[in-house]
Order: sequence, then C-alpha cells, then structure tokens
Amino acid sequence: MRSEIGQNVWRDANWVPFNPSSFAIKTSLLNVLLTVPFGFGIPFIAKVNLKKIVLSGFLFSLLLEGMQLLTALAIGFTFRYIDVNDLIFNTMGAVLGYGLFKLFMIVFKKLINKFEVSMNPFLTYIYETE
Repeated sequence: MRSEIGQNVWRDANWVPFNPSSFAIKTSLLNVLLTVPFGFGIPFIAKVNLKKIVLSGFLFSLLLEGMQLLTALAIGFTFRYIDVNDLIFNTMGAVLGYGLFKLFMIVFKKLINKFEVSMNPFLTYIYETE
C-alpha cells in the first residue's frame, strides 16, 4: 500500500506552470507570502544582488518542496503535491522581499539622516547593510 500511495505523488505532480486545472490563486499568494521574509532577511546576513536573490529563493523553495516530498514518501501519505507553481511563486516572494528590503533601506537612511539619530551598534549595522 505504501508504494501505491507514494506513486500518487508522481502521478499527481503538476509540471506545467500556470496550468488552469491546478492553479489556485489563494495557494499562490500564500506561497509568495511564505518567502517574503527570506528575501527581506538575507541581505542582512550576506552580500546579495537580484540575481543571487532569485537563485537563493529558488533553491530555498526547492528545499521546501523537497522536504515536503520526502516527508510524504517517508510516512506513505501524500498530503502535498509537487507543483511547479510553488517554486515559481516562492521565488517571486523572495524577490518581493528583496524589493521591500531595498525600499526599507532607502526610507531608513533618509530618516536617520533627517533626524540625525545617534547611532548605536545595531543601527550602524543596519545602516551599513547593502
């Protein structure tokens, strides 16, 4: 029985992007929201650009989907489906998060300079992040 259920994972997988029969707007939006914090947070710990964010967002998404697949196969229950749209929208979420980070940095620096805020180590770290 376990092998039959595991085979459903592959049979029910969606490999066609934006396939109308499997495309769900709510799920897609949730996939975007899932990775926005990833895209926003990565620039605080590593030097990145848009290309690196796209790649790391895709790899992070692939890791999440792979963990879901391995969990499903390990317990013999297909609670999730493999869907290429998840990879696309998770990657888009990371890019959106990076865009929000860039916007945040512009506003943050303008406010720091405008109000002549005295800098502590935490604010200095954020201010120098790029």
